[in-house]
Amino acid sequence: MLNINNNDLSIFTNKNENGIKLSDRLNTVLTNSEYFDVLVGYFRITGFYLLKEKLENVKEIRILIGLGTDIKTIKSMDIFEMSGTNATRKVQQLVIDEFSNSDDDNLDMENGVIKFCEWIKSGKLKIRMCYEKNVHAKLYIVRKNPRIVPDQFGNLITGSSNFTFNGLDKNIEFNVELKDQNNVLYALNFFEELWNESIEITNDILNTINNDTWMSKNITPYELFLKMLFVYFEEEIDSRKKDYDWPKGYMSLQYQNDAVTQARKILARHGGVIISDVVGLGKTYIAAMLGKLLDGRKLFIVPPVVKDNWESVLNDFGYKRADKVVSLGVIDQLAEMDDIESYKYVFVDEAHRFRNASSTQFQHLKKICYGKGVILITATPQNNTILDIANLITLFQDSRNSSIIPGNNNLEKYFSDLYHEVKSSKNNSVVVSKVAAEIRDNVLRHVLIRRTRKEIVEYYKEDLEKQGLTFPNVNDPIRLDYMYDEEMEETFNKTIELLKDFSYARYAPLLYLKNKKKIGSDKARQQNMIGFVKTMLVKRLESSIYAFLESVNRLKRSSEGFINLYNKGKVVVGAASRTKYDFYDLNQMEEAVIDTFIESNDVDCYSPNEFEDDYISKVKKDDEILELIYNMWDKYDIRTRDEKYNKLKWYIDSISNNEKIIIFSEAKDTVLYLSRQLENDYGDIVINFSGSDSMSKKKYIQDNFDPKFKSNEVDDKRILVTTDALSEGINLHRASVIFNYDLPWNPTRVMQRVGRINRVGSQNNQLYVYNFFPRANTREHLSLEDSIKFKVQMFNELLGEDSKTITEDEHVTSYNLYNFLMMANKLDDEADIMSNGMQMSYIRMINDIIENNPYLANKIQSLPDKIRVARKSNDTNAIITFIKQGWIKKFMKYESGIVTEIEFEEAALLLKSDEKDRGIEIPEDYFLGLNANKEKFSTLLNVSEISNLSSNLSPSEKNVRATLKALLSINDLNTVDREYLEKVNKAIRRGSLSSKVFKDIKKSLTKNCKTINEIINIFRKEIDDVYLSERTNYDVKNSSDKSKVIVLSEYLQGEGI
Repeated sequence: MLNINNNDLSIFTNKNENGIKLSDRLNTVLTNSEYFDVLVGYFRITGFYLLKEKLENVKEIRILIGLGTDIKTIKSMDIFEMSGTNATRKVQQLVIDEFSNSDDDNLDMENGVIKFCEWIKSGKLKIRMCYEKNVHAKLYIVRKNPRIVPDQFGNLITGSSNFTFNGLDKNIEFNVELKDQNNVLYALNFFEELWNESIEITNDILNTINNDTWMSKNITPYELFLKMLFVYFEEEIDSRKKDYDWPKGYMSLQYQNDAVTQARKILARHGGVIISDVVGLGKTYIAAMLGKLLDGRKLFIVPPVVKDNWESVLNDFGYKRADKVVSLGVIDQLAEMDDIESYKYVFVDEAHRFRNASSTQFQHLKKICYGKGVILITATPQNNTILDIANLITLFQDSRNSSIIPGNNNLEKYFSDLYHEVKSSKNNSVVVSKVAAEIRDNVLRHVLIRRTRKEIVEYYKEDLEKQGLTFPNVNDPIRLDYMYDEEMEETFNKTIELLKDFSYARYAPLLYLKNKKKIGSDKARQQNMIGFVKTMLVKRLESSIYAFLESVNRLKRSSEGFINLYNKGKVVVGAASRTKYDFYDLNQMEEAVIDTFIESNDVDCYSPNEFEDDYISKVKKDDEILELIYNMWDKYDIRTRDEKYNKLKWYIDSISNNEKIIIFSEAKDTVLYLSRQLENDYGDIVINFSGSDSMSKKKYIQDNFDPKFKSNEVDDKRILVTTDALSEGINLHRASVIFNYDLPWNPTRVMQRVGRINRVGSQNNQLYVYNFFPRANTREHLSLEDSIKFKVQMFNELLGEDSKTITEDEHVTSYNLYNFLMMANKLDDEADIMSNGMQMSYIRMINDIIENNPYLANKIQSLPDKIRVARKSNDTNAIITFIKQGWIKKFMKYESGIVTEIEFEEAALLLKSDEKDRGIEIPEDYFLGLNANKEKFSTLLNVSEISNLSSNLSPSEKNVRATLKALLSINDLNTVDREYLEKVNKAIRRGSLSSKVFKDIKKSLTKNCKTINEIINIFRKEIDDVYLSERTNYDVKNSSDKSKVIVLSEYLQGEGI
């Protein structure tokens, strides 16, 4: 670089190698100057302070705005299409935007603006705009004071820099300085010609600064307070009068309308939404209306038992033929459909069925949902642990690339850490409550809509009364215990003891292989199989002796067949016991699945000599135990000596004949047994149902138990005995009584069962639930009751409920997992005592202003961003700043040099003011607090990188990642394979792949790990290409890539503090 003395420099660029910037050079040449003329495309007033000191002694400053290369200016001013008046308005708006969006907030900048305004008032500074010509030139013309420097005429600088902070100081520019008098005069004449043809905008800019920017001194503390409320509740205000056109025959219920509005907002923000109102509030109708409002093709995946109902509802709503309803039973085929990508939205009814991320069914659904808008419909999103909800969210968001929690995009680690915190505490109630509250506040409030009946009744009282709608009262559940006669009691106890000696060897043969390496990844699955059969036996014993003996018979037949094959030199391991099902999810098991487990023998065949020597003796001993158990019970006439059934009958007899009754059991055998017993006692008013029954029978049941079907005038059945095939998605609320003849392992099933009768539109005033509890010795064997109680507690702590489910000592409450502020203007004053009553009162205040004082409402909504006020305070000495970025809104509090984030409630109390309050002069240290608050906000929104993976990766993922790393380290890997593997690596880092994919890859690598090509082909085989593209249904950066807006700040100056 040519070494030139800075004062004689002719060319400069703002680059740092020579230390000269345009601002530096202008400050130099403005020394001893009398006139300063500027022609630029745009100038920023907030950057004026860079030259303020040297301009003090300049006699006159003229700034002419032409049409420069500032793209924002070109787009905003649209100079060739507007009159002078419109152009002026555009410039005024640009000034407002500049003040709102400037980042260089400091006292020097403010003093520069103040001086700018003073010079306008004194006539020293004039501003005009040339709007009729396409002027791109940028000129800085300096004329010297001849009395001080008679030998210098002036300087001309021309180039690329606009008169902005960036143009003067930051951007890389190219500018040339000319000192020859002829050149300066030529430029001056050019300037004068344009100046004379331009229009005056000096006072327009002055008025804009003084009245329409944060420099205004006319804003009162009360107006600032109202501005805070209007911005904080802007979405609620926008949606407060939204109405929807419901089909004929459907009630337009405000609580359903509001749910649709909020669901649309969540769906747009996060790519998915969980509609989780408690059972019976009309989630199907809410989802149908939501889908009707969405553009694009829709796919509805629903349980087979409710498929016809969904089709009927969507037909009522006028859906297009291109929208489809399919049974979740064919989800594997659906995932392979050629046109699956043509769907834009996927609705999943009873979505809790897909909470297990390691299942094949989950993998199929995730493939279908990937990159689409996803609407999950379930009243029970958590069934076993908090990981259930985490898994459901991954149907619409990547687990390590989430938009839900600002500053933390790794949902997988977030949920994993909390899960282990609960587990390590041994389910301590205090820890459970703490973890539940954290998940509610950080996750569920952003993606889930849930209302209880109590909330609906309280918040929508007026609308419900207008519609004549009431909800029935669900009485506390009644516990039913029973005892057999002395002889049967002894047999019962002997059975439990015999089952303790059962080895279950026949159901986990791979655990007995001599070569343990052959077991591989099947070890856990085989162990799960043992747990499944054990639980099934004991629960069948608890359900009914009849069901238990039927199961023993099936097990015995299977065992004898297994022994016969062994004697012929074959040990067969069935497909179902190895690959198809996930056994820990016991509540999902239907009778047909159990039969498949027991009978399946169609995959791998081993030789007996591959097993431990005592293996077959264990199988034979178990067979002898089954024989002994069967013979012990076979001597009884169960139909006449069943005390459990007798107790059921006693309670049925005590119920009015006008009341319809539903009896639920997990076991199909129990349903058939009870049906026969009840028919003997009550005749043909009894009907039964299980998953294998026909759709015509289901419709016949609906004719009898669903009020919507009452028009058929079918009413000849009073007692329905059913499996859980009818526990979801169906209306049976002509019944008012439910008996749970056995309790599911998963208590949320009971919630679903009760939901069949506790529904919108029920004509019953009182509902009753009776629960048969396991016997004491059974509970000891399975710890069933303790497990149920913990799961109920965790569910209620996390999501809330409005009625007790299992026992009368449950704690039920509501957690406002819904934005009730959308309808706060509909509430009575009593709602103020609720947890969000303060916010609701503010919403009502805003609505009152909008309706009764539109002038004030318009004034507040027209106030610029970054407004500030200072006032005296008795409570604190602090600066409160309200900042928003996209949908994120936060309040920062600067006090005694420390910045903390405060909640809305605290901020509202600090900023609250009335019309009589007046402000004071802004103290000089205001900017210190403002910038500290801005910095803290940015720190909170510093979204973690995707690379911040969980420290507790599964062994399968660690194995896959190590293999992938090794492949990518191969120097001569071909381009196609490298690009593919890099996509896989990105998918893993995003959390796009589920645990099952890692397990399948690891398993294949263990068996087929040979050449590099074979290893890469395993990746191609196990990873569907759909996961190699980033999801487009949401933006992980979401608000983080939106512009940060300083809404307002208030300086609270403590008196005597």
